[in-house]
Amino acid sequence: IESMNGSLDSRPSVVIRQLPRIKLPPRPPPPVIIRTEEEGDGTVNKEAKT
Repeated sequence: IESMNGSLDSRPSVVIRQLPRIKLPPRPPPPVIIRTEEEGDGTVNKEAKT
């Protein structure tokens, strides 16, 4: 069981490490969208107030 746990732990670690790497590139774009959201929020707020 210990051997299986070690193998299972090693496999998830590699998958989790690869996932974050793929998610890292997509993360930079979000910041740009957030900046646009700030401007969009102002417009949305004006529309909501109207």
